[in-house]
Amino acid sequence: MKHQSKRSDQASRLYEEARDELFSHLLKSRIVDAEPERQRAWVTDTLDYLRLRYPALPENRLQHLTQAAERFLRTQSGALA
Repeated sequence: MKHQSKRSDQASRLYEEARDELFSHLLKSRIVDAEPERQRAWVTDTLDYLRLRYPALPENRLQHLTQAAERFLRTQSGALA
């Protein structure tokens, strides 16, 4: 049980690091001001980068990050459909 908890903590830390990095890029990139097509391409490219940077992060967590980025862009610009 302890081993599973340790693995879960590590997965949570990885996810939090990836999430923080994603939102740091979102805020610094000014992608909010871009056209919807460019925003979608940016999200795809950035998540491809995060897949390489965090190879141990499960695909479902990466999908969650994709959805979070898209929601953020929608709330900021209303542009991403």
